[in-house]
Amino acid sequence: MPTCYFTIGNVGEKKSTWAREKVFKEFSTVIISRDGLREMIFGQYGFKNEIEPVIREMSHCNAVIALRQGLDVIMDETHMSRKKRTESLDAIKKLLIENNYTDTVRFVYVYFGSTKEGLARRQADPRNMTPEKWAEVWEGLDSIHEPPTYDEGVQEIVDMRPAQTILDEMKLYCTENNLPFIMPDNYMCPSCRQSFRHLVGNDETRYITSCPICKYSFLGS
Repeated sequence: MPTCYFTIGNVGEKKSTWAREKVFKEFSTVIISRDGLREMIFGQYGFKNEIEPVIREMSHCNAVIALRQGLDVIMDETHMSRKKRTESLDAIKKLLIENNYTDTVRFVYVYFGSTKEGLARRQADPRNMTPEKWAEVWEGLDSIHEPPTYDEGVQEIVDMRPAQTILDEMKLYCTENNLPFIMPDNYMCPSCRQSFRHLVGNDETRYITSCPICKYSFLGS
């Protein structure tokens, strides 16, 4: 079953680094990078609004070609807003149907977040843009940042952010809402042994005292 991964994160969050490392280890995986398509068209890194519909369609078509060949695909793009990433997700699903692809494709979000550290990394390697321009790009993407949720139509969300970041978010939510914080600190259910780190951010009140996957209660553990 081929898998289509969507990276989600602001500039400098090591999305492309993760994608390259995965492809190097798994030769049945390919990267569809809109930045790569932009560089192919412009001869260097660039962005033009009037060309973006062409680049978007090219990325979707290339993804479907690879998936139909049984390859895993990484859609390497920021995908910061729910609207933008679900548009791409739905477009690929539609193209698969139109091309009479009947096998199952697994869709996965890989979430990197949005941090000032990421901006600093991009400014240290600015390509052909100024650090000031990257700050403008980062701020624009951060302003539309929406953490991914399962109701967007994916089978898995992999949270690549530091574990402490996720833990701090959960503790803050529980403190602000006067909720108990009873769960394994490592986000690993002692019953089903599955990690539920990726579920932080989705209606947290359901995830405080029991495993969201197998429903095992943490109250007695």
